[in-house]
Amino acid sequence: MKDKHWKLLLDFISVLPVIVGIIALILSLFNFIPSDQYLPIIFVLVILIATNLIIERRIRLDKIKTTTDKLENFLDEIEYVESKVFEDDDEGIEYLGKIICSASKSVDQASIDFQKHPRSDSREVFEELRDEKIKRNDVKYRYIAHNDLVRRENWIKTHINNDKFSAYYFESDKKSTIPLFSFNIIDETEVFTRYPFREGTKANYITIKNKKVAEFFRRYFDELCVSAKEFKGLSK
Repeated sequence: MKDKHWKLLLDFISVLPVIVGIIALILSLFNFIPSDQYLPIIFVLVILIATNLIIERRIRLDKIKTTTDKLENFLDEIEYVESKVFEDDDEGIEYLGKIICSASKSVDQASIDFQKHPRSDSREVFEELRDEKIKRNDVKYRYIAHNDLVRRENWIKTHINNDKFSAYYFESDKKSTIPLFSFNIIDETEVFTRYPFREGTKANYITIKNKKVAEFFRRYFDELCVSAKEFKGLSK
């Protein structure tokens, strides 16, 4: 109802210069308006016309803004997805180290599969880059894994006092045959993981840049943390 009244008012203002002009013309023809009043009447008409033009321009600008807002909302709903498969292990690990180093908000790392990887130069470099990132203390870093490696426990202990680093663990159950997969979430916008998940098979790495996909994995990561235990010193 309010919009309807506002529209009627704008319509009236738009025709007001014409109404005033016609009335002034009729009155002048019958000499009801002194000649010395013509100039003020002309000024009034000019002001009314200018006001009408300003209102019309404002209405057009509002319509343009409304259309632009709708377009922006539409574009926001269209999620951009970028993915890349790394069939070479070294290339994938190097890329993971790069995106962890460039993270500006958060890193969530889930190492929950039982896949064991041979030591390699690329993995050594990755671990160095990861340690440097955690020590810089500029992003929230969450880590979750099985407590099946003493080396993993020792690594956690080197960072556990960092206020932005937190670690969680599951009790190891190597008898389980359920294939699990590890993944990393960078800045809640990119997911890095690998497949297949069965131990002894060659892994292919894949990265997916998409906020909704990252949110899906982040919620899964949160559930993992709820089900796990927070690291306070693992007993062997």
